[in-house]
Amino acid sequence: RLVVEAVRLRFSSRWRSGVIPCSLHSYDSAREAVNITTLTIMAEPSRWQDRCEEVLEEVLTIIGHGVAEDELDLAKRMCLDRVAEAAASQPWSFMGTLYGYDAAGTSREIVEAL
Repeated sequence: RLVVEAVRLRFSSRWRSGVIPCSLHSYDSAREAVNITTLTIMAEPSRWQDRCEEVLEEVLTIIGHGVAEDELDLAKRMCLDRVAEAAASQPWSFMGTLYGYDAAGTSREIVEAL
């Protein structure tokens, strides 16, 4: 997940002045034992080949050189900030097992555990 977020940041920095021509989506589920990442490229009909080449060039650069440590650190901070915001605004969304098999019965127990 962090690498996907770092790649998103790289794309946004490359196409900072305009609209990012692609979107990267990642879906993973431990319960279903699946991890799917898709890259969708958006382009004008007359420029689709050029746009695909630009995006592919950036992907190949990332594959060849990887992502920098500061990019991963920023991605990690962004992910943790989103989780913290979700926990603060909707603590009931984190209901479930807290310690071993002792599940929390109320959202108050979840808030107190956080």
